Amino acid sequence: MARKHRKTKKHVLVEANPGLIETIKENLRLNRCDDILVLNKAYSNEKKDVNFVISRKGIGSSSISKNIAGRKIKSISLRDIVEQHSFNKFNLVCDIEGSEKDLILNEINILRNYCNILIIDFEDKNNYLKANLIENGFELLEIKSSIYVFKNSEKKLKIE
Repeated sequence: MARKHRKTKKHVLVEANPGLIETIKENLRLNRCDDILVLNKAYSNEKKDVNFVISRKGIGSSSISKNIAGRKIKSISLRDIVEQHSFNKFNLVCDIEGSEKDLILNEINILRNYCNILIIDFEDKNNYLKANLIENGFELLEIKSSIYVFKNSEKKLKIE
C-alpha cells in the first residue's frame, strides 16, 4: 500500500506487538520504505495503557484483553495520529485485534472527515459496523472473508 502511494508524504504504521517491531523495521528497510514511521502502540480511543496479550499460538492470535494478564502497551487514538502528524486526508489499513468496533463507533467523525479508503478486518455478524460506515458516507467496494474495503463517498478528496 505504501509503495502504491509513494507520493504521499507521510506513512504511520501502528503495531501493538513489541515482538514484531524489529521485524517490521527490517522489512521496511529491505523494501526501501524508509518514509514510514513505526509506532509501538495499541489503538484505543481512551488515553490509557492497553493490556496486550501475546498468544503462544502465534502472532495472529494476539489480542487486547481486560481479563487475561498481558503486557502494558501505550495507546494512541486515530484522532491523536491525525493531529500529531497534521493529516488532512489518509487511507487506513486496519487490523487492530478486536478494537475495530471501538474505532468505528468512537472515531466515526475522524473517519468521515479525513479517511479516503478504509480497509478493515472485522467480524460483523449483524452488519452493524458495515451499516454504520455506510450511514456515514462510506461505500462498500469489496468483501473478502472478514476484510472489508470502503471508499468515502462523502469526502471527495484527491488521493496523491
